[in-house]
Amino acid sequence: MAIELTEEQKKQGYKVVKLGDICSTVASGGTPSRKVAEYYSDELGIPWVKTQEIRNNRISSTGEFISQLGLENSSAKIFPQGTILIAMYGATVGRIGWLTRPMATNQAACALVVDTEKATAKYIYYALFQRRSDLINLAFGAAQQNLNLTTIKNFEIALPPLSKQKRIANILGSLDEKIEANNSIIQTISDLVVAEVEKLDLFDKDSDATLKDIIEFSPKVSKPSTNDFQFIDMSALPTQGA
Repeated sequence: MAIELTEEQKKQGYKVVKLGDICSTVASGGTPSRKVAEYYSDELGIPWVKTQEIRNNRISSTGEFISQLGLENSSAKIFPQGTILIAMYGATVGRIGWLTRPMATNQAACALVVDTEKATAKYIYYALFQRRSDLINLAFGAAQQNLNLTTIKNFEIALPPLSKQKRIANILGSLDEKIEANNSIIQTISDLVVAEVEKLDLFDKDSDATLKDIIEFSPKVSKPSTNDFQFIDMSALPTQGA
């Protein structure tokens, strides 16, 4: 899908480029045969990204790992840190990912290794975010509702001079890191709360109690005589969804 630069972008030195012109690699991965157990590994193996793990995010861990033998006997490839991933098929099509360390991928992911002499990888990552809906529209305009390597190579973005790319990438990258740190804190607190609740042993695992045994449904409550409390009459609540 072609894009047009604004007059302001032209003044700032932007140009329209195809992804294939600024990437040293545009390739998909592969899946080792599931019939050979030795092709897969524990966490000491090669991290292997499936498209379900591409969630418009930085990817630092994977659910599965493949072995060196699996890598050598399949079309899987190891892509470097800083590789941009685009999901090409199915429900995840158009999702973007960023590898925080070297990893392999399955064949449903397109890996973009940006030529650092031509562009800043982090800028390209955020530029694709901005145009993600256009990527998805390209997929749904196809007969099989998928993306392919040729389509992605020909996909255009607006590219400013390198110095501006780096400034934009640094600003957005800092925000991303703060969001990730906050999410990590929230998850840690959530895990601590769950652990503390389990320590209290509030729930008897062998109990046959039902909610009705421990909760009073629609209790009869008189309206307060003063205006110190806000009173909600249960009869005023809707009994059906809007």
